[in-house]
Amino acid sequence: MKHTVRVLLAADDAGTRRTIAGALGHAGFLVERVATGYQALERLARSVAGPDLPFDLVVADLQMPGYDGLDLVGAARALPLRPPVILITAFGDEALRAAARRIGAAATLDKPFEVEGLVTVAQVLTAGVAGGF
Repeated sequence: MKHTVRVLLAADDAGTRRTIAGALGHAGFLVERVATGYQALERLARSVAGPDLPFDLVVADLQMPGYDGLDLVGAARALPLRPPVILITAFGDEALRAAARRIGAAATLDKPFEVEGLVTVAQVLTAGVAGGF
């Protein structure tokens, strides 16, 4: 059965959430937005345990107060279905990108980035999902 590709977007900046969610939504993704890493962790856990479909992709800001994007990569890896995680950051360097890859991030995009590029990466990472691109 086909379903719309579900994306969990975690970013503490409201403008970032609005811009990314708009671009992903326009491309056909169903986006749920949260403002903190803790909220993202809670939603990931509920999506696995509850009646909702699990998330097919996580997009997370690397720098968030408290629980950050790297923490979310680790949490996503512990889930039964392991959604890929795209990290976005204004503080990226090669060492950070290498660390993110080592712990399992599917991609790391440095701000500022073109939202169309993020959409393309999301489409590639979810191509195998039922109803995906």
